[in-house]
Amino acid sequence: MNLVEEQCVEELADLLYNFLPGSGNSRTAFPLAAAQVQCQDLWTGGSKRPAIVQMLSSTLGQRRHKFRALSQRLRPCDTIVPNLCRGPDAASEQVAMINFKGAQFPKDVILFAVWFYVRFPVSYRDLEEIMEERGVNVDHATLNRWVERYAPLIAQEAQKRKTRTGRSWRMDETYIKVKGRWCYLYRAIDKHGKTLDFMLSEARDEAAATTFFARTIGNNGWPDRVVIDKSGANAAGLENMNLLLLLSGWCWLIEVLQVKYLNNIIEQDHRFIKRITRQMKGFKAFAAAQATLAGIETAHMIRKGQLNGQGGTAFEQFKALAG
Repeated sequence: MNLVEEQCVEELADLLYNFLPGSGNSRTAFPLAAAQVQCQDLWTGGSKRPAIVQMLSSTLGQRRHKFRALSQRLRPCDTIVPNLCRGPDAASEQVAMINFKGAQFPKDVILFAVWFYVRFPVSYRDLEEIMEERGVNVDHATLNRWVERYAPLIAQEAQKRKTRTGRSWRMDETYIKVKGRWCYLYRAIDKHGKTLDFMLSEARDEAAATTFFARTIGNNGWPDRVVIDKSGANAAGLENMNLLLLLSGWCWLIEVLQVKYLNNIIEQDHRFIKRITRQMKGFKAFAAAQATLAGIETAHMIRKGQLNGQGGTAFEQFKALAG
């Protein structure tokens, strides 16, 4: 190894020496000599994760301050905490009541209209006719306002109340047309098909991938491994998460797999979202797209049984999320 490589190894040795994740939330001291041996093993290719070497050589020096700043920016809102057993806060489990004050229609009517739109492939004009057949005269523009206002709030509650998810993830993005141009819907599920999180982005780059992984980890905890496609941006986003772990004093890292057939499950999971949005023929505003997709993803989570604890039919589970 040259001098620069030796310095990188020494820096990793210092990180390994400071803290190692033990059982539960404990941290176990690690002898410096053993840390240096492990670093040497990483550098000479003895590790099962050779990507760590490339990551260290390219970032521990040149990009160190950038990710320290990222860590400080995320920490105040408790988005990223290097805790392998982190669970939902008690406060987040409290039932929130969505405010329907000022609405000209009963709560049940509003929720049924929102549910029907995000669950089935209908247009607003189709839904207007469906509601009229049920004795409710409501304009399609009002239906649009209901979806944009209430769907994101219900989706937030669904994230808090969903059943526990696994730590082996599948991540991919699909295309959604907004204002005549393609945007990217980032989605992640676990190996059993349970929805973890989703995010609509105008760009498909490292910054978007990093933001999505930070958000998903904040809502679900740290994964053991993540399966992605061959996208370099997604790989860079996971690299950033691993760097955040290292710079926080942890040597446990997320295993990144780029195996095509392992991602088939999320490719199939995209179908439900595309089937609903196809009838909409694109969105006219980015905020409207975000709100509608949040409702569609919530309906999909209910369909997959992730809110079974609420009991009742699918609509009753959706209604319960509104408090």
